[in-house]
Amino acid sequence: ILASDYCVFSIRIAAFAFVFSRVMGELTLFLFGFAVLLLAFGTGAAALRAEVPASDTLPDSIATLLDVFMGMAHADDFEDMARVPVLKMLLGVFHIVSAVYLLNLLVAQ
Repeated sequence: ILASDYCVFSIRIAAFAFVFSRVMGELTLFLFGFAVLLLAFGTGAAALRAEVPASDTLPDSIATLLDVFMGMAHADDFEDMARVPVLKMLLGVFHIVSAVYLLNLLVAQ
């Protein structure tokens, strides 16, 4: 017997189950889009081969972009990236795309 079979006994439980399934679907789409965005920009930052420790390897660049997105990046990372204009531009484009695309994907659905 599935737990979803008991949703027919209460309207509140049925409504909660419906809303929960819809929200989890949208959250999954958001997290998948965020993972693709991190992988794309992280790969681009790692492929530049700049002498910046925060973007030296793929895991380091993805971790740095995740820190930037969450607002937990240190000022040292920004100072290192500011020395390389292409990384500075990549970081700016990442900010714009993450703010516009991901928040619209999360809110509009």
